Amino acid sequence: MNTLETSGTEKKYNAETHATINGKFSDGPTGVYRSSPLAVAKAVKNEAEIEGMRNSHLRDAAALAEFWAWLEDEILKGATITEVEIADQLLEFRSKQDGFMDTSFDTISGMLIDRLNCSFISIGFDTIS
Repeated sequence: MNTLETSGTEKKYNAETHATINGKFSDGPTGVYRSSPLAVAKAVKNEAEIEGMRNSHLRDAAALAEFWAWLEDEILKGATITEVEIADQLLEFRSKQDGFMDTSFDTISGMLIDRLNCSFISIGFDTIS
């Protein structure tokens, strides 16, 4: 029997499922999955957390407005700008905002063929001119 047994909020693989671990067949259960009470607690936000999120979005919007104005000026001047320079400039505007500590991930930017790859992080070959 290759089934998933469900009991309440617990799910475990039947011993006959034969899941592989490191390429070898396993005869026993490979895991127990339960809903975590932490996930629910983290999903519910209090007023301070909600206000913090709103404020961080407003600060980021201000940084983005500065960035778009800068980018438009650079394009109108005929400047040649790489994807890396664009990402660095965006980080510069964000870092000037009150309370900035760091980004949660690098800016994902892509041009030309790179724009098709959603996880692309440029190393600086493509330019806007």
